[in-house]
Amino acid sequence: MASNDAEPKWRPLYHGETVTLKCEVDRYSNWTYFWYTEQRHRATSLTKEYNVTISGAAGSDQGQYWCEGRLEGRNVTSQRSDSITLTAAALPKATVTVEPKWLPLYTGETVTLKCGVDSYSNWSSLWFKGQLKKAQAETADNLSVSGDRYTITAAAGADQGQYWCAGLRDSRPRSSQHSAPVTLIIKEMPKASLTVEPKWRPLYHGETVTLKCEVDPYSNWTYFWYTEQRHRATSLTKEFNVNISGAAGSDQGQYWCEGRLEGRNVTSLHSDSITLTVADRLVFGLGAAPFLLVTIILCVKCCRKPGSSNEAAVRYTEENVEFHL
Repeated sequence: MASNDAEPKWRPLYHGETVTLKCEVDRYSNWTYFWYTEQRHRATSLTKEYNVTISGAAGSDQGQYWCEGRLEGRNVTSQRSDSITLTAAALPKATVTVEPKWLPLYTGETVTLKCGVDSYSNWSSLWFKGQLKKAQAETADNLSVSGDRYTITAAAGADQGQYWCAGLRDSRPRSSQHSAPVTLIIKEMPKASLTVEPKWRPLYHGETVTLKCEVDPYSNWTYFWYTEQRHRATSLTKEFNVNISGAAGSDQGQYWCEGRLEGRNVTSLHSDSITLTVADRLVFGLGAAPFLLVTIILCVKCCRKPGSSNEAAVRYTEENVEFHL
């Protein structure tokens, strides 16, 4: 009877591992061996001991294996061996989580990637960036690896991209599957935008104007206003409008704003400044009255025709023209 053995004897066999199956009948005879798996011819024959090696095991390698020996030229076939069942299990899969979960990240912020593997214990982490190239944390001043954590401090544009991780351990399974990628988006610090409605210049006493500040519409900004180095207004989330009603001279000056992400220590670049000028309204003075009176009288006299029937009416008009000051 043929004997069938497997080395190593691990159960289950994990994807990617290697196992060798060995068949033997009678060591004192010149046997040729044949291998089978689930009633299907498996391998070509070899004399003496025959080892079937499965490298990089996969699901397709699962099943029952057995062997038998034949003495060619003698029409002798041994009893077949007992079967060995191989089970190829998938490796545990790693996952990457991001702490904190802010998106996008802004330059200068700190972010930590954490690698986890659910099955088994005592995993160490191997990190990759881009096209599964090993992330060399030791080559950058703002990167550090500690246990299952990969930390980026003072993030910059070069830190943007996709990150993967895998777990490693000393015992089986020795590695995990790679995690799904996590994409870090790192944006330059945005600049606040300041607009004025309406855009009249100058602004006259008593008029109303609205100043509007906006940074990045995809984040929840808190806004702060300033005028001539003095804190101007309290904060509001999202859009923040400063309304100046009944403008006066005290409202003149430069205005600018900035946005802050509270709890993240992120402050936008401040906006360009806008200068408001509040002018007096136009008023006709008393000095214009005599000039207007003379103009009207001359106009009336020039238009009058001697002897016309309207002479009396014109005279009446001249006598009754006056200014109410």
